[in-house]
Amino acid sequence: MPRLAVVALAILVPLVAVPATASAAVKAKVALTSVAAGGVQIQVKLTSKKAFTRATRPRKVTVSAGARSYKLKRVASSRKASTWRSAAQTGAAADQLKALGGSRVKVKLSTPGGARTLRSKVQALPPAPPAPGSPGAPGATLVRDDAAGQAAMAGDLLLEWAEFGASGRTAEYRRIWLLGDGSFRLNVIDWNDVSGEICRQSVTGTWVFKEGYTTDYNGGGVVVKVGITLSNGTAGDDVLAFPNADANSVYVGPQGVQYSRNPQIAQNC
Repeated sequence: MPRLAVVALAILVPLVAVPATASAAVKAKVALTSVAAGGVQIQVKLTSKKAFTRATRPRKVTVSAGARSYKLKRVASSRKASTWRSAAQTGAAADQLKALGGSRVKVKLSTPGGARTLRSKVQALPPAPPAPGSPGAPGATLVRDDAAGQAAMAGDLLLEWAEFGASGRTAEYRRIWLLGDGSFRLNVIDWNDVSGEICRQSVTGTWVFKEGYTTDYNGGGVVVKVGITLSNGTAGDDVLAFPNADANSVYVGPQGVQYSRNPQIAQNC
């Protein structure tokens, strides 16, 4: 499927994390996620009922499975949550990581106040959803349903992705607006704890609904094909997926990067 180079900043293969067994007030959700060029990562999302403090905020996270262990890097953080991902694995290492799907692993947290270990079941990597018009992926089925697709796209859709540097003092944000009036915007933002947010790139245009589908894989969901025309006249198609099991997440593009709904994102470019 043709797709815009600039929209390649976004991607889309559902990864729906499964809640781990709670340990005190902190929970872990663990899932496998695909990245470009066939790579695989393991992701851990930590959530706390109370805001993390200096003593309780995780500084290091490691996933252990048998004799193998994976050091994770923090990619997003808020008062009560943080998201961590491993380095992308390819080849035989990726196959080993994929084999963890459905198994239980140890999630080891290191904080200034001490160490703790949570146990969680890893959500297996689902088959990549076939793009509309392309051959179906094994185990995945798409059924044409424009009404479901239009319902998923109703109103304003504001999406955000973030990745933090190893120190936690720098970050990159990607923010997408698909508004109900048909306007489109993509902002790429750099952030540091001294200067705050700095706009790196801003792209505007329009979008139109093209096709809607329902899918039965990984708990089911809706897949939508949209057409995007940029202000400079460049045009192409892209795909959004809305998994039933995770209403807060939307996945954009054929590769599969997870964006979160955030109706509060500011347009500062």
